[in-house]
Amino acid sequence: MDEFDLLIQQGNLGFYTSCEVTHITVFDKETRQAYNYYTVFVLEERDLRNSELKYLTEKPLSLSNRFSLCIMQYQAELKDAQQNYEQLISASTTCDIGCGQLNIGRFKILPKQFIPCDSTKTIPLNKGLKNNFQNGSYILELFDMQKPLSVLLTQKELHLAAQKLQEILPIDLFVLSDRVGNMVFQFPSQVLGINFKPDREEQNLEFNLSIDNRILNPQRYLVMVSNEFDDTFVGFGIKEQVEASFTLNTGDTATLNQIKVVDKETRLIVFLASASFIRSIGMSMNIGSRFGNERIIIDGNGHTIMVPVDSQESFEIPRKSVSEWKDYTRRRQYRMDLEKLEKQMKFIQYGGQGRNDREKAMHDIRNLIRRFEDKKIYLWDPYLSANDILNTLYYTRHYNTELRAITSGILKKRNNIDGTNYTDIKLWMADQKEIFETRSNNYGIKLEVRCQHGNYGFSFHDRFLIFISEENTAKVWSLGTSINSLGGAHHIVQEVNHPQHIVNAFEQLWNALDNKDCLVWNSQQLSKKRL
Repeated sequence: MDEFDLLIQQGNLGFYTSCEVTHITVFDKETRQAYNYYTVFVLEERDLRNSELKYLTEKPLSLSNRFSLCIMQYQAELKDAQQNYEQLISASTTCDIGCGQLNIGRFKILPKQFIPCDSTKTIPLNKGLKNNFQNGSYILELFDMQKPLSVLLTQKELHLAAQKLQEILPIDLFVLSDRVGNMVFQFPSQVLGINFKPDREEQNLEFNLSIDNRILNPQRYLVMVSNEFDDTFVGFGIKEQVEASFTLNTGDTATLNQIKVVDKETRLIVFLASASFIRSIGMSMNIGSRFGNERIIIDGNGHTIMVPVDSQESFEIPRKSVSEWKDYTRRRQYRMDLEKLEKQMKFIQYGGQGRNDREKAMHDIRNLIRRFEDKKIYLWDPYLSANDILNTLYYTRHYNTELRAITSGILKKRNNIDGTNYTDIKLWMADQKEIFETRSNNYGIKLEVRCQHGNYGFSFHDRFLIFISEENTAKVWSLGTSINSLGGAHHIVQEVNHPQHIVNAFEQLWNALDNKDCLVWNSQQLSKKRL
C-alpha cells in the first residue's frame, strides 16, 4: 500500500468524502500562460454539493503590468484527488488539475510528514495548511525543485504575491518562500478528540478521550507522554489500553509535556501536541480618566496638549510558594540565553547604569559589518555624517561591496550635535563630500550617500543597519540610537524579526531620493574623475 492509499483509507485518519482544492496561480499576460504558485488539496468529511470552480477575488490581483495573481477554490471527489496526485507525481513541466493547462517545476515527492498544531511553539508549515488547529495533519508534499517563478518574477513581485495572497487567505508564502511552486495534499486527523490536565501533585495527567464510534477497534490507540526540562527528559508515561477516562503517571507535569497518540495498527500518529500548564496568573487593568485629571503639556510652539492619564491596577494569582530545584535552573537558563543572544549579536544593550560603552558599541558594529558583508550594506540614520560612515561602513573588508546610506537634513539638530552653525543643507552636504574626498583614499569603496530634505522623499526616525546577501536574503539590526551616539547612553541593538519589510522601506525612500539635489557623495564619480 502506498502512502496516499494509507492516509486516505477510511478510519485511518478520518472518514473523508471529498477534497477542497485551493489553487493559486501566477498568470503571464505576455505569453498567456499560467504558473503554479501554490496549491493545497485538503481531504474533508463534507458532502460534495458543488464542484464548480470559484474565484476568491472579483478580478486577478495585479503584481505588475505583466503578471497577476489568481486565487481559486473548488471541491472534488476523492477519486479525482487521487487521480490528480497520481498525475502530478509523474508530471514534468505542465499538468491540468481541473483548472486548465498549468506550468509547473520538476517535483520531488517528499515522504509523508505529520504537522502538529501550533502550541508551545509555532510550526512554520501550518502557514501553508488549512485550519490545522486540533489533532494535526499528515501531508504529502510535491516539492518544486526548479522554482520557475523565482526566475520569472522579480523579488518585488514575489513579495507582492505573498502579501496579496495573505490578504485573502491565511497562507503565508512570505515566511514559506521555499514552498512557492509546491503542491500539498493535507490529511487532517479527525478520528478522536482528546483533553488532558495535570493533577494537583503535578505528577499525573488526567485524560478524557472520545473516539469516533465508527472505529471498530478503539484499543488500537496508544498514548505516550514525555516531560522535558532543560533539554532533558524528566518524565515519561505510556498507556496501551486506552479508556474514555484515565490517569497517566509521567513523574513531572510542571514542565514541557509532549502528548502523542499513535495508531498501533497503521503506525500513524493521530494526535501530537506540546503543552505547558498555567501555574500563576498576572493581570493589569487600566481605567481611563474620562472625568478625571489630565496631564497638560506645552510643546515647543507654545501649544497646549491634553493627555488622558490611566489609572492602573494589577493583581496576580501566584503559584505555590515552594522553592523548586527548577527555579535555580531557570535562572541559569535566563543568564545563558542573554549571553547567547549577545554572542550571536542578536540582542546587545549599551550604556546601562551610567556606563559609556562607545568603544564596545563601535567595535560590535564593525564586527557585524565584517561578519555579514556580502553583496550590499545599507545604513539608515537621520543624523548620519561622513565621519559616522568613515567609522563604520569603511571597515568593510570586501572590495566594492555595494554600500548605501541615507541621512537627513535636520540642520538644527545637527548643529547641536556637531557644534556647527549650518543654515543651508547644500553647504553641509558640500562639507561632507570634502570629508569623504580628503579623509580616505577610498580604495575598494563603492558608496553612495543620499540625503532626505525638504519635499524629497519622506522623513524618518528609526536607525537600521541592513545586510543583503548574494541570495537576496536580508538581515537587519535596529540600532536604537544614531551612530554618533552609539554606546553613550542606554540603548539596545537587536536583530529585526521581519527584515524584508525594512529593506523595502529603505529602497522605497532610496528611489524617492534619486535626484542630484539629494546626492551627498558617490565614490564612483570620484573614481571617474581620477581616471
